[in-house]
Amino acid sequence: MTRSLFFMLILLMVPTMILAQNTQREGAISGKVIDAQTLEPLIGVNLLIEKTLSGTASDLDGNFEISSLTPGIYTLVVRYIGYETRTLPDIVVGANREQVLEIKLNLSPVQGEEITVTSGYFSEVSTDGIGKVSFTPEEIRRSPGAAQELARVLNALPSVATKGETSQDMLVRGGSPTENGYYIDNIPLPDVRHFRTQSGQSNGPIGIVNTELVSEIDFAAGGFSAEFGNHLSSVSNITYRDGNANRLRGDIGANLAGFVFNLDGPISENTSFLVSARRSYLDLIANAINAGGAPSFADAQAKVTVKPNAKNTFSFLNIYGTSLFENDVEEAFDEGFADAISNQNDQNTTGVNWKHLWGNGFTNTSVSYSFRQQEQLLIDVLSETPSLDFDSREAIAVLRSTSYFRFNTSNSVEFGFEVRAEQNEYDYFIAAETNQSGEDRPGFNRNDDVNGSLGSVFAAYTIQPTSKLSATVGLRSTYNSYNEDINLSPRFKARYQATNRLGVNFSTGIYYQAVPRYLISQNAALADLKSTRSNQFILGVDYLLTDDTKLTIEVYDKEYRNAPILPAVNSVGDRNYVLDSFQQFYSTLDDNGEAYSRGVEVLIQKKLAVDFYGMISGSFFRTRHKDYTGTWQDRNFDNRYLFSVIGGYRPNDLWEVSVRWSILGGRAYTPVDPVASADQNTEVLDVSRFNEERYPAYHSLFTRVDRRFFLKRTNMVLFLEVWNVYNQQNVETDFWNIRTQEVDRATQFNLLPVSGFKFEF
Repeated sequence: MTRSLFFMLILLMVPTMILAQNTQREGAISGKVIDAQTLEPLIGVNLLIEKTLSGTASDLDGNFEISSLTPGIYTLVVRYIGYETRTLPDIVVGANREQVLEIKLNLSPVQGEEITVTSGYFSEVSTDGIGKVSFTPEEIRRSPGAAQELARVLNALPSVATKGETSQDMLVRGGSPTENGYYIDNIPLPDVRHFRTQSGQSNGPIGIVNTELVSEIDFAAGGFSAEFGNHLSSVSNITYRDGNANRLRGDIGANLAGFVFNLDGPISENTSFLVSARRSYLDLIANAINAGGAPSFADAQAKVTVKPNAKNTFSFLNIYGTSLFENDVEEAFDEGFADAISNQNDQNTTGVNWKHLWGNGFTNTSVSYSFRQQEQLLIDVLSETPSLDFDSREAIAVLRSTSYFRFNTSNSVEFGFEVRAEQNEYDYFIAAETNQSGEDRPGFNRNDDVNGSLGSVFAAYTIQPTSKLSATVGLRSTYNSYNEDINLSPRFKARYQATNRLGVNFSTGIYYQAVPRYLISQNAALADLKSTRSNQFILGVDYLLTDDTKLTIEVYDKEYRNAPILPAVNSVGDRNYVLDSFQQFYSTLDDNGEAYSRGVEVLIQKKLAVDFYGMISGSFFRTRHKDYTGTWQDRNFDNRYLFSVIGGYRPNDLWEVSVRWSILGGRAYTPVDPVASADQNTEVLDVSRFNEERYPAYHSLFTRVDRRFFLKRTNMVLFLEVWNVYNQQNVETDFWNIRTQEVDRATQFNLLPVSGFKFEF
């Protein structure tokens, strides 16, 4: 640690006289201003850089450019008659660098002088889902303790809990990681996580999304529109930036995720490209960070954008990732684990999206193909024979189209469809053993194909009868070929803008998610299970404390029905909510499972208007399920409360200091039965005390220092982070130590210094 800190301090204190020898090249801000709903270009929009005389107006195609800017960090104010004013802070303009923006303006809900909108830092859109939060690229980059990882950026929100630093799983409002959906440029991704296990959860710290390519993340923790289906908890709608259309540019860097290389530029007059490659070095430092193995990953991503004319845009996207987590028998035994693990994941999504503008609306149509392969092998450390050998190959083809049309300022409609065809192959062997419930389980061997399709259509109508009130009514209908059911998902949401600072939101709807194909592979009869249903109700208020600070309070209720559940008489004995774990193999399941998640959330956001920014979030919630005995139990992710504080100070354009402190209530767990475990020589849980115990609360402090350098033709950012500053021994799990023959406790990362850089060229 001492050498790392010393090295970073030397880099951060590079003598400024060396930099002064360079005459800096000026930078620019350019881009396009469009209507946020119709995506049509806006002509004559006024753009002014705050506290300067620099500004411009958008041209006939909505394009603009503000050039001859001294390298630094700027705030851009965008004004247009009939639209909400937007204030965009954190625009970094580097030396010899062009910052390209796509600015979306919303129609002002205010007509006449009934209400005066005073703030442009926060924009309310009546057609968006409740609980929606957006992050800018700069907010993602500088988030302390996030390592620019999507899940860790989002878990600063009151709706998102985490399992700790060694996992990317997002637990949204008490739901499991399998309840979340991800889309990039209108292309659905089956998964965004490296190190995924066969149960749908992760055992590694890094995801596949390279957030340095992101221009915008819209995250909805429930209440999302009829456009999205087959998700019960959240939707992350991600937009990748286009490649620079004017000049070749790139950057290289390193952070906790590994080594990063990005390059973008023009191919021809109407075509640009964007490519990225990352390679981890986690396998080199695994022992230092207490990771318990040697995780490694690599990914490569590419986007090509073709704009043949002003009305049509074609985007070609490819995202590839590979990851490996393994330890050998000797390492596993030394750690006390029952099995040595080798878990190899490979995944690729390729697709094209066609965006067509047709006046007061648009159509986005995408075709994509995703492939995912997993090979997992567990070797019993005592017998040195396989205890599990699991291979899966999943192929998914999706045709997806969404359209929007605005009749006038008060009426609009959204509609579309999605067709999804799947081919899944599962081949696995499980040795006979005593399971965690203490039941003898015979050996299991299965090789099966699980093929099927899902088809959906949706429509939503939005009306704004007054300047204060707007409402959206939507319906989604889905056909599931696995069980031949047709599910109808009505949605409704409304917003009332009581004053220029106070708004009230309400949302309700029915959401469905098909049974995981992994479960169906264990018994073909499980394909007949109904899709899990969630009835959701959300009520929220938001209030502008100041022009750059907003308070949001939401209460929600999620009722789960038709969830897979063990029958009352079974030989498994597992009382877990099946969709939270499915660690067991099931020969039979019913579809009358029940669960709920209820809570209240508070979020205070302060944008960087001057030199300080911050976020305070907190929530209290309960999430429970009814087990096969008819008893209500705490779900595995019933942490009950979370609280997080993030703050940053930027005294000038060169230095920035930020901190984050989070606390998360201890999750419920079933204690290990030491007597039965010793007798069976394997881990056996005391199921009579199912989820009666709780781990200590997780809490940790993260600090970060950034130093920018604006050189003559290039730019550089150096940073130093310290994770878990006071070296809290946060618990990951209790387990039966096969070597010491006693209950042991695995912990999360120890105190960890993380340094890195980004060099632009």
